[in-house]
Amino acid sequence: ENPFRDEIFDYLIRHGYVESKKQDYDFKHAIDIAKLFEFLEATQKEELQKFKDYYKDNYKEIYIDLLCKKIENRGLKAALGEWVEDYASNTKFSLVYFRTGLLAMSDNLSLYEKNVFSVRREFAYEDKEDSFRVDLAIFINGLPMIMIELKKQTAGQKAGFEGTKQFKNTRNPEELVFSFNKRTLAYFAVDELVAFLTTRLDKQETKFLPFNQGDNDGGGNPVAEG
Repeated sequence: ENPFRDEIFDYLIRHGYVESKKQDYDFKHAIDIAKLFEFLEATQKEELQKFKDYYKDNYKEIYIDLLCKKIENRGLKAALGEWVEDYASNTKFSLVYFRTGLLAMSDNLSLYEKNVFSVRREFAYEDKEDSFRVDLAIFINGLPMIMIELKKQTAGQKAGFEGTKQFKNTRNPEELVFSFNKRTLAYFAVDELVAFLTTRLDKQETKFLPFNQGDNDGGGNPVAEG
């Protein structure tokens, strides 16, 4: 699996992603703290400074608590399109900027380009030495969004069997990082021929759907040249 994983990882890095580091991941809150505040500093510096001035040295802990409460109350999907507000400091923050094709909203395009897309190989999501690991984890502005398990049919493993089974058997939906609409929003099982997707882990009840382009009116994907 490693060369397959590394090929995807390297492709993402060449196309604007940065590497997420183990030491920056907060297990308790399931957030990459460094990437979260890198995003806030790059896009909402003045608002963040107001927040810092009010809360002083505790600003990071207080912001993380504020963010987690927002997601807990509204769900991650809703929170991504709303403000994270703090009335005491009179501040509000966006968690992500979406791309727009409207010229009148060109400021938003420049902000979109400052989103921090990051990827981590062998993502150990449990705070212990023998943690289970996910092959690739993708984050946006510090929040885990996509988990990918990779298999190789040439090694006798298929995404549709071993890959989906791994999510059902060893990824506990009660873990915050896998909790529905609280952190990760999509899970992919992928091999060199096909991919499967689910948006909700539910142990043995997890339902995966094929996520493929089709090939000559059939299943799977067209063979890529090279």
